[in-house]
Amino acid sequence: MSPELLIGLVIVLMVLVGVIVILRLRQSVLAIARPAPGKVFNIAFANGTKAIGVYSPAGTKPEYVRDQLKLTTAGPTLFIVGGAGAMSAEDVQRTQRIIDTIAEFAQENGLILIDGGTESGIMQMAGDSRRRGKYNFPLIGIAPLSKVKFPGYENLKAEGELEDSHSHFILVEGDAWGVESALIQDLARCLSGFGTYPMLGMLINGGNVALGELKMAVERRIPMIILEGSGRAADQVATAIRTGETSQIMIKQIMAEQADLQFIKTTDSPERVKQRLTQRYARR
Repeated sequence: MSPELLIGLVIVLMVLVGVIVILRLRQSVLAIARPAPGKVFNIAFANGTKAIGVYSPAGTKPEYVRDQLKLTTAGPTLFIVGGAGAMSAEDVQRTQRIIDTIAEFAQENGLILIDGGTESGIMQMAGDSRRRGKYNFPLIGIAPLSKVKFPGYENLKAEGELEDSHSHFILVEGDAWGVESALIQDLARCLSGFGTYPMLGMLINGGNVALGELKMAVERRIPMIILEGSGRAADQVATAIRTGETSQIMIKQIMAEQADLQFIKTTDSPERVKQRLTQRYARR
């Protein structure tokens, strides 16, 4: 074997060893930081706020999550699904005003709010509203552990960060956005005392995942509010309901359920929004 070939083989081996070492280091970092299933942990954010979290493996019952996070006082609940994709600056401003009103209503009426918990879109708006208002109502974020990172958990595959003004987080098992959808609705029902208090869902903007969540909700006979004017899925559903026409199969399926859907507009005044929410939460 020539010296040149020997040197080349040594270099290749060194590179392979280096790659293996790096991969093992990455795996060890993730393994060390990964929350233990069912174990409650604390999150301290850079802005000084703190939250409580728990990792929920597939199949975990909402009652177990409730008890782990000590959310044992039932009350009226609202879960929010969707996003803020393709919103203009004016759309964002109007949607933020609606969410500000919802947060104020939650504080005044003891609501428990549940959303996707990340530092983006409507989840960030909800956290901002809670922080600015200095509110203390529970704001619970539910997201796939594999898709997020937060102080103490440096997930190298993360696609988002946890929002720093939520009070509680449930991080679920799964590798795709949407694996959290069922638990969002199950927990909302659980925290409402399984019907002791009213529960509602709300769709704001959103894409295909949000449409799937809306379909899941109406199949479960959960009353939903659609924020008309927020764009994308919410407006597609609103238009289909009002005209009776759509080419989208999933929206046709939603319409076929004869669901309890009502609408709030992004242009509605805070007083009008509170009036509509009061009417909805007066029902059983």
